[in-house]
Amino acid sequence: MTNKPWETEPDNLDFEADGLRCVMRRNSFGIWCGYVGVGEDHPWFGLPSNTLIKPTPDMLENRSLDDMGVFNLFIASFSNKDPSDELEIASALRVHGGISFSDFMDDGLFYYGFDCGHAGDFAPEMQKHYETLPEHLRRSIPRGVYRDQQFVVSECQQLAAQLVRIAQAFKATAEASK
Repeated sequence: MTNKPWETEPDNLDFEADGLRCVMRRNSFGIWCGYVGVGEDHPWFGLPSNTLIKPTPDMLENRSLDDMGVFNLFIASFSNKDPSDELEIASALRVHGGISFSDFMDDGLFYYGFDCGHAGDFAPEMQKHYETLPEHLRRSIPRGVYRDQQFVVSECQQLAAQLVRIAQAFKATAEASK
């Protein structure tokens, strides 16, 4: 029995959550990347993750660094805008390490994605380099947490649920304004 799940997990996994396509791929560092696709009927279809939107109150509540990602938080810190007035899509969606991908894939859907290669995350392929370091250096470098397949499935499910709620909110607003 192995205590290295990356050796027994698949490298690809596709599934559906809340009616949206979820795609998981392991990259060359051995870490999972997760993506959720939206169709043309979604209000954010084709919108890059740096697109400014009017956030809903739940997008602003109980934010954590892990939800937004260090890079997204860094970029937002240079803005003079009040986040309750304008927020980038990347900062509005809550997912491990923040949104790090937004683009079309070959199936015509537009995907928002994240990866598990942030500070505190363990990258299996980097283990080879870690083992070549002298012992005194190895002791000083934190190893991180491996984000396994089930963790990424759960994050994709949460991201899909958020994207569905956003589409529902837009639809409700449009119907109310009629």
